[in-house]
Amino acid sequence: MMNRASSSSMLINVTFSGNSTVSRGGGMSNRDNSSPTLTNVTFSGNSTPSRGGGMSNRGNSSPTLTNVTLTQNASGINGGGIINDSDSDPIIRNCIIWGNVVGVDNNQIFNLDGASVPIIEDSMVQGGCPDAQTSCTNLITGPPLFVDPNGPDDTPGTLDDDLRLKDGSPAIDTGNNAHLPPDAQDFDDDNDTAENIPIDLDGATREFNGTVDLGAYESQSSTLYVNDDAAGLGSGNNWTDAYIDLQSALSRSVDGSQIWVAAGVYIPGPSEENTFQLKNGVEIYGGFEGLPGSEDDFDARDPSTFLSILSGDIDGDDNTSPKAVVTDTDDIVGDNTDHVVTGSGTDDTAVLDGFTITAGEVTLGTGAGMRNDGGSPTLTNLIFSGNLAGSGGGMYNFSNSSPMLTNVTLTGNMATGIDGGGGMLNLSSSSPMLTDVIFSGNSASNGGGGMRNSFNSSPTLTNVTFSGNSASDGGGMFTFFSSSPTLTRVTFSGNSASTNGGGMRSGGGSNPTLINVTFSGNSAGQAGGAITFTSGLPTFTNVTFSHNSAGTQGGAMYNADDFSDPIIRNCIFWGNQAGGVNNQIVNTSSVLTF
Repeated sequence: MMNRASSSSMLINVTFSGNSTVSRGGGMSNRDNSSPTLTNVTFSGNSTPSRGGGMSNRGNSSPTLTNVTLTQNASGINGGGIINDSDSDPIIRNCIIWGNVVGVDNNQIFNLDGASVPIIEDSMVQGGCPDAQTSCTNLITGPPLFVDPNGPDDTPGTLDDDLRLKDGSPAIDTGNNAHLPPDAQDFDDDNDTAENIPIDLDGATREFNGTVDLGAYESQSSTLYVNDDAAGLGSGNNWTDAYIDLQSALSRSVDGSQIWVAAGVYIPGPSEENTFQLKNGVEIYGGFEGLPGSEDDFDARDPSTFLSILSGDIDGDDNTSPKAVVTDTDDIVGDNTDHVVTGSGTDDTAVLDGFTITAGEVTLGTGAGMRNDGGSPTLTNLIFSGNLAGSGGGMYNFSNSSPMLTNVTLTGNMATGIDGGGGMLNLSSSSPMLTDVIFSGNSASNGGGGMRNSFNSSPTLTNVTFSGNSASDGGGMFTFFSSSPTLTRVTFSGNSASTNGGGMRSGGGSNPTLINVTFSGNSAGQAGGAITFTSGLPTFTNVTFSHNSAGTQGGAMYNADDFSDPIIRNCIFWGNQAGGVNNQIVNTSSVLTF
């Protein structure tokens, strides 16, 4: 835009992005007594090989900038953001001028001669006051923490750039309300044209917390809203203007943010490498209906009715249920995300609550539904369904990853590799805590159709059910290599192993503790219809073994060598069979203590 010969236009809620010129002012050029008024305006990705990447003011041109954001503009000579010369004295208030460059060097405002004296008040300018001749008052220390100034395409000055402020930005609530111009256009239709302009560039409320933010956008809340059916401004500030994808909200979120997600299907992105990465201090809640006006009603959510689905079906061709959930890994078709959700590097302040996680596929890798490498998030009210991996089909926990799971179901997941763990694999000192969890219909080509624990991984299970899971060994659970889980009020029913340990197999110096546990209707093709041990000192207290079966021996329990010496107290073995005849416990050379 060029303003020339005493042209002094008024611009409100305007965006200048990706413009260029061979002369001055990549975004705007003001010259010859032209002094426009700009409010709620952004300049990004504009450029010139000359002067003033964002704006050029010359010849007694002194625009007034209020709540203007200039970022990622570039010039070839000087004034990456703004250049002033020949008695041009712009007034800059409540503005953000950051990340503009000359060549590769940061350069925000340049005064070409001594006759230009800009006034900057209550603003954020990278590098501080430009020079001694500029009048600067109350400059705010940055950086501004834009949500995503380059956008997903990593190119400034394009439509996907997001110059809104992340929660925690120092630009929030640090402006001066007195600088706001009057609402001469009556944007809010209240017939009050003397009040301060009430909207930002999104049309959202200005002075949201009583004090105006810097820049063109006003941060609205620490709660961000996501609804794939939203058709509003896409600011994430309410259900009407919700983000339509979860990644945008994650990008904007900081410590202390909550993200509320309405019913719908959300994919991590177009690539198999894309994933929903959890963040410390950020709580993500699904299961909302997303009705405008219910922004404060957390209790209205119902994850079982309003399904918020995190799906790895990036090309949309999987065979799913009517609610877009893969229930059988055979129904995965085409390209899918490797890891739908990632919790690596997190602690228990990273929260995921109220989602169905489905259709992840990484046949030669780990953790198709969720992968945690050195991460221990809090996971509540989740369903992992129809995820396929080499190891840890539903969830993979590695290297001191100990997430807390409450009211979680893992169903129809599969592991095809040597490490197994169709529903969950815990590896290398990973000991999650599980309460009210169901493993149902998961499978593994190797050990642990429901869960596998290896290498000093000792999860704690309370009120957990393993039903209908299958594997070569340990249809429900496979525990090996010094892993000693604690099971309280756990049920194993209808699980199967093609070789040993229909319900559970344990060995390699592992010492599981079982209290108030039942094994019923589990089966093994060879030994240990309910459970098989090959070295270790398991302890059983108030455990019931009923109607389990094995192909050869140990209808209920098979203890395979000199180092399998279980301690059994207050237990019942009844109606278990091996080879079609009653057969409760078989020991090769083990010593049992009753």
